[in-house]
Amino acid sequence: MSTFCLLTGESQTGKSTLVNCIAGKIVAPIGNGNGYSVTQNTAVYDTSHQMQLMDSPGGLDTNLRTDDEIQREIEYAITKKSSKTCIDAILLTESLTCDTMQIQRNLQRLQTRFGAQVLQSIIVLGTKPSLSKLMFGDNRITAVSTQCTNFGAKFMTFETYSSYQNKTMVTGAALNDQIKALKSLMGQIQPYQMSTIAAIRKNLEDKAQRLMQAAPTQYQTKYYTESYSDPYTAQESYQVAEQYTENEAYEIKVPYQVTENYTENVWDVTHKEFNIFKYGSKPKKKYGWVAVTRARAVTKWRTQTATRPATKYKTVTKYKNVTKYSNKTRQKSMSVAVPKDINTYRTQAMGQWENETKKRLKTSVSFV
Repeated sequence: MSTFCLLTGESQTGKSTLVNCIAGKIVAPIGNGNGYSVTQNTAVYDTSHQMQLMDSPGGLDTNLRTDDEIQREIEYAITKKSSKTCIDAILLTESLTCDTMQIQRNLQRLQTRFGAQVLQSIIVLGTKPSLSKLMFGDNRITAVSTQCTNFGAKFMTFETYSSYQNKTMVTGAALNDQIKALKSLMGQIQPYQMSTIAAIRKNLEDKAQRLMQAAPTQYQTKYYTESYSDPYTAQESYQVAEQYTENEAYEIKVPYQVTENYTENVWDVTHKEFNIFKYGSKPKKKYGWVAVTRARAVTKWRTQTATRPATKYKTVTKYKNVTKYSNKTRQKSMSVAVPKDINTYRTQAMGQWENETKKRLKTSVSFV
C-alpha cells in the first residue's frame, strides 16, 4: 500500500526536484534557475518506492497567490485527485542554501492553516545539504534541526543531485538509503486526518460569520439621475365654427305698370271718305279694317336688388390654457447600506487565528 505524502514549502526549495528524484525520472516540471515559480497546480505522482507524492504550489509564489489560495488548492486536490482520507506525511522542504532561514515561518504557517496537531505529521526535508556545507559549514543544518526540535517536528537532509553542475539526479544506493531513512521517520509520526482541516475551516467560517454580524452596517451616499415630468401651463390654439348674421344681397322680380300703345285692326263702319272729284260733294260710306292706335296698361317685371339677414359660419382660431409636461432629469442622492463582504471577515478571522497561534507558540516554544 502506497504512502500518501504532501509536499509543501516555499517556491524554489526543491519540491518538484524531490518528486523527480524519488520517481527516478523527470515527471514534474522544475525551474531553470530564473527564480520564477513553476508548479502552478497540485499534481499526484506514483513512484516505484510505494510512495504517492502530491506536489503543490510553493509559498511566496511569483504568481502572487496567497497562502489561503494555495491551501484551498491543496484541499481540493486531496479531495478530487486522491481517495485518501488522511495524509500519511507532510514533507516540508527547506532550502539549506537560502540566505534566510524560512523554517520557523513555514512551521507557524502550517500550524495556523492545519491546526496545532499538524506538527505531529510533519517531516522537514533540508534540501541541497552538500551545497549548504560548502557555503555555511554545518551551521545552517544545525540551526534548522534545532528549530524543528523546538517545534516538535522531524528533520532530515535529502540530497537530490549528485552533481549540481550537470544536474545529475541521485540514484542507486544513495537514493535508496535516503528513502529508507525517510520511511523510518514516517513510522514515527502521526497521519494527518483530513477531517481536521474541515473542522478548522468550520471554526474559521463561524468566526467570520460572527464578526460580520457584529460589525456595524456602513452606509454610503449613492448619487443617481432621476427622470421626471415637469408640468407647465401653455396656450394651445384650436379652431371652431362660429355663427354670425350678415345682410345678404339678392335679386327679386318687381312688377310695375306701364301704358303701352298698340295697333289694333278694327272694322270701321263709320268712316266716311269724301271724294269730291269722283262723287261730288256727297260722302260715300266705306267699310273695312282700320288700324287703330290704342293704349293699354301692361304689367312688366324688373330685377331689383334687396337685402336679407343670413346666418353664416366662419372658422375662428381661439386659445385655451392646457397643462403640458416636459421631460427633465435631476440629480438625487440616497443613503444605502454597504453590503458586507464575508471574505473581509474571513481574512479577519484568519488573522486572529494566526495571532492566537503565534501566542501559543511563544509560550510553548523556545526559539534559538
